[in-house]
Amino acid sequence: MTLTVAIASEFDPYDGEIYRYLLETVLRVTVVKWTGTFMFSGYRTVAKFAPAFLTAAAGHNIQHAILAVDNDGGARRRPEHAENHEPTVFALDDDDVCRECWLTQALPITWGASGGRSCVVVPVQVIETWLLAIRGDELIPTAEQKYNRSAIKKEFFGRQIPPLAQRIALAMHELQKPNALTILGERPSFNRFVNRLRSWE
Repeated sequence: MTLTVAIASEFDPYDGEIYRYLLETVLRVTVVKWTGTFMFSGYRTVAKFAPAFLTAAAGHNIQHAILAVDNDGGARRRPEHAENHEPTVFALDDDDVCRECWLTQALPITWGASGGRSCVVVPVQVIETWLLAIRGDELIPTAEQKYNRSAIKKEFFGRQIPPLAQRIALAMHELQKPNALTILGERPSFNRFVNRLRSWE
């Protein structure tokens, strides 16, 4: 089975490919990534273009979408998502609200009403948080408390961030380990991702 998924992420060539692979692994289907003519650069563009992106996806008969941004807020601001968070009115420049609530509020009601299935993903703090967990690195303080985006990336890649192809290869090396999903299952942010995919089955 092949599933085409519209994927909007902060940096599609890297983040988008990781999410595509994770979808294949979790759903056990071949996943084709669709981005249309959209180019995303940073978290604000994902939220800003979400309505137009999902409308375009629906126009191509695509009914599944992943929208993913980093949190990069730590314990001081932008807390990790909790189910008791009160919904807020969406504001593009809101820099304090939990990013999962923030991005969810940016999604158009019409997408869900027309049968579209979306999944908002926010690894805490960045996607390398998950990769470090698989690799077995112990972050002190924990990644949920550590809020410096570049520091976490350097923990995984080293002082010099390598070229794109090498970054993808390093990420896939971790994600393809036999126990990768088991380890990721210990992270609340990854479990929320997987739980939201259950509505796709």
